[in-house]
Amino acid sequence: MKKYMVSLLLVLTTITSSAQQKQKKFYLIPQTGVLSGDHIYSGQWQLVGGLQKKQWAFGLGCGMDYYKLRSIPVFTDTRFFFGKKNACFSYLNLGYNIASPMPWQKMMYSYWSSTQEGSQFDNGLYTDIGLGYILNAAARRKLMLSVGYGFKTVTERYNTWGPWINYWRGGTGMVIQKSDYDQSVDYWLNYFSLKLGIKLW
Repeated sequence: MKKYMVSLLLVLTTITSSAQQKQKKFYLIPQTGVLSGDHIYSGQWQLVGGLQKKQWAFGLGCGMDYYKLRSIPVFTDTRFFFGKKNACFSYLNLGYNIASPMPWQKMMYSYWSSTQEGSQFDNGLYTDIGLGYILNAAARRKLMLSVGYGFKTVTERYNTWGPWINYWRGGTGMVIQKSDYDQSVDYWLNYFSLKLGIKLW
């Protein structure tokens, strides 16, 4: 996780320098949220930053998403501000969902054995779209409240273990061995979000 956060901070630093040189407005928004779906509530936090010119803003974001399976979304951030004092905004996040499950979120399979092997995860997609409102549009540091709908995908892969009768070369008895095929589960996780952020710049 650290390498993704460091990479994002380096990119945001580069954008800040570029913004200062070109006299464009830079924005940085740390935000936290509550995710709800399928009768489950989870948390989320993100750091988003980029360049804003008039009503449009374009940037990058990264965070931690705890909905069902913990993951690290890395995404592009597009915002459009409108209304009186540009207090209203819409946003669209598109990117990559990096699987980072907790140990207890991995499937464990064993058969007549104390040995257990955790499943492996493939990364997927991340999307979030929504509307928001700036609670104190006239202030320098703005509180931003938003509601949205998002989904993330991830694939879980695991091997099964089972008993096989060993009669090869006169052998007898039952042995435990891994199956010669992989099992997989594709997760499409949808949820609604309520987020509160602070626009520092």
